[in-house]
Amino acid sequence: MIELKGSIGKYRILKKIGSGGFGTVYLAEDTFLKSLRALKIPHRIGIQTEKLLQESALQSKLLQHPHIVKLLTVDVIDNVYIMVMEYIDGTDMESLIDARNNLELPVALRYLRQILSAVGFAHDYKVIHRDIRPSNVLIDKEDNIKVADFGTSTLLQGKPFATTRIGSPPYMAPEQFEGRAVLASDIYSIGCLFYEMVTGFPPIVLANPMEIYKKAKAGDIAPLRRKVSTVSEDLNRIVMTMLQADSSKRYKQAQAVLDDLDRAMERPRDHGNEIKDIQSRITAREQRTDHICWNCKKTMPRPMRRCIYCGAEQ
Repeated sequence: MIELKGSIGKYRILKKIGSGGFGTVYLAEDTFLKSLRALKIPHRIGIQTEKLLQESALQSKLLQHPHIVKLLTVDVIDNVYIMVMEYIDGTDMESLIDARNNLELPVALRYLRQILSAVGFAHDYKVIHRDIRPSNVLIDKEDNIKVADFGTSTLLQGKPFATTRIGSPPYMAPEQFEGRAVLASDIYSIGCLFYEMVTGFPPIVLANPMEIYKKAKAGDIAPLRRKVSTVSEDLNRIVMTMLQADSSKRYKQAQAVLDDLDRAMERPRDHGNEIKDIQSRITAREQRTDHICWNCKKTMPRPMRRCIYCGAEQ
């Protein structure tokens, strides 16, 4: 793994932003243009440059969408492969949920629509993300979503599914654990993310990834409405359809979810009274428990990006 310090080419390294399954990201200044950039350095340095260029070309197709982090260019400097991304000045969904415990339904729904729009756009190009999770959903200063880290994405053109087992266990669809990820696997992950937005936790919270897989495969997920009583029956149905264990029973396209949300919003709904809303929020907060590291099984005082004991990414 390459660690960048000082400068590389025209880029002055300011700090390390984070590290994921695909690579390490640095905040840097383009000293020519006097602008901030996010530099992503892939972990897989041993892989052929041609392969990385193919993956970068895949991501460049997604430049046009306002809710996808833009890949500006790629470069090889001092034998280091660099993906130059736009820098999003703001926060991410993980930090936001951690700070607030859970989000107001109208806010979560607005974010959900933007995420679905972004991922749906990628799906139109047969690009599957495979790692939709809170830390990969950025929120800019204008409170708009930017879906990041398409470095784990792949092209499904001409093949039925992606065989590489990759992703974050609490957000992985059953078939993704089995090495058969399809576009609908992203729909499942988005359903998990929305579930977490409004409850504070993904639908299945267990330390062992295989135990998560077993519950996901069995469809053993509590209805969202049981966790948050102010969720309408229509919205509960939509989210639970996104979380179907059988991918054939899930929404096939992100646009289908958006269309169903539009229809649901047009129907008269019983919003409940203010006391009921407060009670549901108190219950949701009381149900929060310590976070268990999937790797070392130790408990942490709150959900964190990395385990404070073993350092494993959560």
